Amino acid sequence: LCIGNSFTYYCSCPALLKEIAWNEGHYLDLAAALKGGQNFGQHCSLNVSADAIAKGGYDLAVMQDQSQTPARLAQDRKANQESLDDAVALAEKIRAESPGCKIIVESTWSYVGKEGEYGGFGDHKTFEKLSLKGSSIMAKAIGDAKVSHIAEAYALVRKERPDINLFAADNKHQDILGSY
Repeated sequence: LCIGNSFTYYCSCPALLKEIAWNEGHYLDLAAALKGGQNFGQHCSLNVSADAIAKGGYDLAVMQDQSQTPARLAQDRKANQESLDDAVALAEKIRAESPGCKIIVESTWSYVGKEGEYGGFGDHKTFEKLSLKGSSIMAKAIGDAKVSHIAEAYALVRKERPDINLFAADNKHQDILGSY
């Protein structure tokens, strides 16, 4: 199960994941609940998310919050407690229909965005550090959840292969290389 927003549906990431698995000899029965700009709290009340979760039988669920939410949580946990509660609530909804489902919380990549604002966090390094910390806080609160280290993978590409652009024209969403 993939739950997310434009960072998940841009370049058809669920379909790309399914294709990569197929090329490696694995078949994924994959469902997705995707709507642009959504956070975990909004997914808790979206019909498309409820319908996908209700199908049940999932072994794995990948949850992608609104891109800045985990970083904001790490920056000020008290002011952003609701986002942590929403992560736990969404995971509980998934596990109610799919007991034993493993949960992965995405640590979203940093991006320059409009006019070099880095999602409001000043620079890539700060944004990435806060995103990973916030995603880790969410995973710990969910219990037995893991964090995907997408932000670290992007940072590695920026460091070792600055000639590779992972972003679409908006400098925020991923292009096909960033999706891969």
